[in-house]
Parts: sequence; structure tokens; C-alpha cells
Amino acid sequence: MENGLLQRIIQICYFVLSKSELVYIIMFCRRIWQAQNEEIFQSKYLPATVLFSQIQASVAEWISTHTPAPHHSNSVAIPNRWVKPDLPFLKLNVDAALGELHGVRGMGAVLRNERGDLMIAVSKGFRGRFGVKAAETYAAALGLQMLYQSGFHTSHLILESDALSIINDLGKATEDWSLEGMLIEEVKNLFHLFSTVLCNYCPRKCIQAAHALAINALLFPAFQIWVEEGPHWLSDVLQNDVSI
Repeated sequence: MENGLLQRIIQICYFVLSKSELVYIIMFCRRIWQAQNEEIFQSKYLPATVLFSQIQASVAEWISTHTPAPHHSNSVAIPNRWVKPDLPFLKLNVDAALGELHGVRGMGAVLRNERGDLMIAVSKGFRGRFGVKAAETYAAALGLQMLYQSGFHTSHLILESDALSIINDLGKATEDWSLEGMLIEEVKNLFHLFSTVLCNYCPRKCIQAAHALAINALLFPAFQIWVEEGPHWLSDVLQNDVSI
């Protein structure tokens, strides 16, 4: 299979499959590979029906151990799709993805208006072994820098991320001199370049476009930027996640 086609298949899987479906595919491929090695090196043969049953059992066990228990509260319901901002605000969604195989961190950011239209989007990959929180903070800084350099100096922004700890830290007045803390301070300093910046937490399903850009950065780490019109795979995500 050509490398470009394989990358495209992986990209599509990330965008259209649920987490449990992705787990099923990964476990299926892994178990098939193990069964092949067992047959070659240990002369151990498993019928397809037995192999399939083992895979189903493994997936069921994984889902049961990684599914949180139901939580009942009277808090405001968290949206399950992207929500349009009210005028005069624009919404900046940011996200990061980690590629452990080659040590690549992907960052994605997308700015949209009150209709959900794409205004500007960016995708960039970095090589490094920094953690999830640092990568998510880098993504926020990348998005804000992109907007300022593109002329959105007087904009009223809503910065939205699925990293709750970062959103909480951005609202604190205290300083943290750890690596992640210094990155948080850099993002806070970037806030001064805009008229207003509000920070919101939302689950990943509400920032699918930013997540798609972060995954794209893992596959194509070079800096990429789109203004008003993006590639087909991004346009599809933008159209599908707008709240009704």
C-alpha cells in the first residue's frame, strides 16, 4: 500500500470512527498479527471463529474498564456539538495530539464566526517529548499568535479547549514556574493583544475541527494555514459539528 494512501486511511479513521470502533480495529489488527507469528514460530493454529471470539472479549473488557460510571448532578448540561458564539465574539478552538511512535506533537487551531464559517485555521507539528498539558498549551499559544499575525488585533475571542486543567490555570492570578506554568504565562500575555478573551472548557466532541487539524499535524508536521476555505476533510468536519 502506498504511504500516502495509508496516511489518508488513518486520517479518515480518526475523524469518522468512535473511540470504541478505533479500539476494535487496533485490537483486531494486533491479534491477527500475533496469531500469524504464533502460527509461524510456534506452529500454533487458531480457527478464525476462536480468534474472533478472543478479539470481541478483549474489546468488551477494554470498554468496561475505560467507561466511567454514570454521574448524576444538577449542573448545566455540557454541549455535545460545537456551539456558535454570540456577536461580537469569534470562537478559537484549539487542540493537540500526541504521536508516541516518532515523538511528534500535533497542534491545531481554528477560528470561526457566529455562523460557524471558517475564518482561519492552522496545523503544525513539533518534535519533542513534552506531555499532554504542554502540548495543549502550545496549541493555545499557536492559535493566538496566528490570529494576531493575521490582523485580528481588536477581536473579542472565546478560547475553547478540551483541556480543563489549562482552562482553570488560565483563570488563576498566581504564577507557576514549571514548564507548563511558563507556557500558561505566555498564553496569558498573548491575551493582552486582543480586546477580550474568554476561556471555556468543552469536551473533544465540541472541537472536532481543531482535533482534526491536530491529527493532520501528526501526519504532515509542516506548518499549514488556511484562510476562509480549507481542505475537503476539514470542511466536512466544520459542516457536521455545527449545533442546530
